Amino acid sequence: MPADLLTLPRRVEQGHVWNQYVIRSTRRDVLRERLASCGIASEIYYPMPLHRQACFAQLDARPPSLPVTERACAEALALPVFPELGEGRLARVADAVLECLRDG
Repeated sequence: MPADLLTLPRRVEQGHVWNQYVIRSTRRDVLRERLASCGIASEIYYPMPLHRQACFAQLDARPPSLPVTERACAEALALPVFPELGEGRLARVADAVLECLRDG
């Protein structure tokens, strides 16, 4: 699997308590559709970069004004993460992500 298909969040300290588990994938939209078809929820919290939102229109920020930000918004997908998820359902989410990215 090419490295750009999946980027996991970095763990910056031990004992992290995830509020959101956000992965990045160049195939985010396909991945999200596949997860939904499997009954697995996911979310895109920032579909539009802040600098392109109406409240910042005076900045006249057109792509590719902040290319790293644009790319992050196009690739980020939050996966289910909560204590009651359990190991079985966690494995199901991980397997579905990997299967989708392997299938192309």
